[in-house]
Amino acid sequence: MIKFLMTSKYSDPTFIRNELKLQKSAILLFSAEWCGPCKAYYNSPMKKIIQEWCAVNQVNFFYLNIDEVPDLAEYYEIKSVPSIIIINSNKFLPPLQAQSVTIDLIEDIFLRQLK
Repeated sequence: MIKFLMTSKYSDPTFIRNELKLQKSAILLFSAEWCGPCKAYYNSPMKKIIQEWCAVNQVNFFYLNIDEVPDLAEYYEIKSVPSIIIINSNKFLPPLQAQSVTIDLIEDIFLRQLK
């Protein structure tokens, strides 16, 4: 079952940490309510395309508010938002600026870089 979790609905940090421990593959979108570019990205076609790609490829998508899960933002070394972390086989790359992420990049990471 694919999960699309948003911290505004699931703001319990323990719940989110436990969910992430269960995932071998996931895409994490770190955002903040006060962030203008985050609001624009949240409503962007690319976010919807990434969510659809996740559903087709059975990869979980987590939309995380850095103010609600600051320990996860620190763990994944999030320095700015919106940022994306891609996890595959429990490995992850440094944060990517969300605006620069394309489906081709995600597929390349899942198929080649993190295997």
